Amino acid sequence: MRVLLLAVNFCQRPYPVYPLGAAAAAEAARRGGHEVRLADLLSDGDFAGFNPNRLRELLAGFAPDCVGLSLRNLEGAGGVEDGEGWGLDGAAWAVAALRALWSGPVFLGGAGFSLLPEEILARSGADYGLPGEAEEALPAFLRALEEGRARPGLQARPEPAAAFGFPALEPDLLRRYADRGGLIGVQTKRGCAFGCLYCSYPLLEGRSLRFRPTAEVLEELGRLTEILRAPWVAFADAVFNDPAGRWRELLAALAEARLPLKWTAFFQPTGFEPGDLELIRLSGSAGLEFGTDAASDAALAGLRKPFAFETVRRAQAECAAAGLPAAHYVIFGGPGETEATVEEGLANLETLERCVVFVSAGLSVYPHTPLCELARAQGLAPETDGWARPVLYHAPGLDPAALKVRLERALGRRRDRLFPPGRAWEKAEALRRMGFYGPLWDTLIGAGRRGSRSTHA
Repeated sequence: MRVLLLAVNFCQRPYPVYPLGAAAAAEAARRGGHEVRLADLLSDGDFAGFNPNRLRELLAGFAPDCVGLSLRNLEGAGGVEDGEGWGLDGAAWAVAALRALWSGPVFLGGAGFSLLPEEILARSGADYGLPGEAEEALPAFLRALEEGRARPGLQARPEPAAAFGFPALEPDLLRRYADRGGLIGVQTKRGCAFGCLYCSYPLLEGRSLRFRPTAEVLEELGRLTEILRAPWVAFADAVFNDPAGRWRELLAALAEARLPLKWTAFFQPTGFEPGDLELIRLSGSAGLEFGTDAASDAALAGLRKPFAFETVRRAQAECAAAGLPAAHYVIFGGPGETEATVEEGLANLETLERCVVFVSAGLSVYPHTPLCELARAQGLAPETDGWARPVLYHAPGLDPAALKVRLERALGRRRDRLFPPGRAWEKAEALRRMGFYGPLWDTLIGAGRRGSRSTHA
């Protein structure tokens, strides 16, 4: 079959992200023996918006037998209030734009779709929905469609694949994202062994960690450097420093290979051993991004984080001593938050030196998470359907408007404490227009880098 895959993600904050999920789906379909064209609606519109003429050209030039839309996420990195829309609206809009030009079979998939598959499929008007990982779901579906066995509607969610490998590496698409200053995602493992209250990663990838062989990841990184010469890479694992310690094996191999790349990843501030930060530095890290999530012990406990704030303070001090840039992502307003814990958290943030802190207020609620169960028990989330609009959780008794005012007053005077997140993204967009690449938040730290331009073939 001729399969046209469209990456549907118009979020560009904090930076445009290469459509890794759609690329994995494209590779899975090719391994199933199908002819695949991968297109990206964001970059096809020159990162400015949807280009209907480009979609018309793709349909006419490729003449697909079916079209799939891969939804990467339901909201922007700053949550539902960052101005980049809600995924249910985006899916319906994208299918409508496609239907205006083409009448063949349409299917939906991707991580964003898999979070709310029933609701998105019903609202979008697509024919089929494929929740779960593309490596298993897509080849089986295309085979059924080709043989006339596929029934319209939501398809069965497969068990997570025991192994997953290279996504499709599309040179032109990679270069477009590199030229825009975006980071290229690389997964080293799937799954998350932690139990944070709000997190959807266990729903998407399971709780058991599934690792790619180190040699295979290194090969993919080598191919990226052949295409882009000096890429900026984001390791797209739920948490990079897994408790099993396999991440050290990868970084040791990367340090030895001396590939001309820079990388970043999300870390827990726990489990560091002597020599870890030096290994991180030698392997080419551009900085560590910590999923700190809360700023007081009570709020951390409310989110079921497996550490206290003193652990965060110690990890940050060690990063500063090692000369490694670090960013912390902190949410106020979660379960257990009170006016007193807000004040305690703001005081705690003042003790974190030589780092950037991204602050948000309220947590997005997704079905089937422990936070959703709590929100329902407190009457703050719908019991069944009703996700046409996003749900934002604030602790009962805490006034969201007053919280926002308090955070703005406390954090607005510092260039390295960013609330709301849009403050940072406006600056980042200006720096990218000037030719800067990478995460860019490190430029807000006292000794931030200068002139980090990337080159590629």
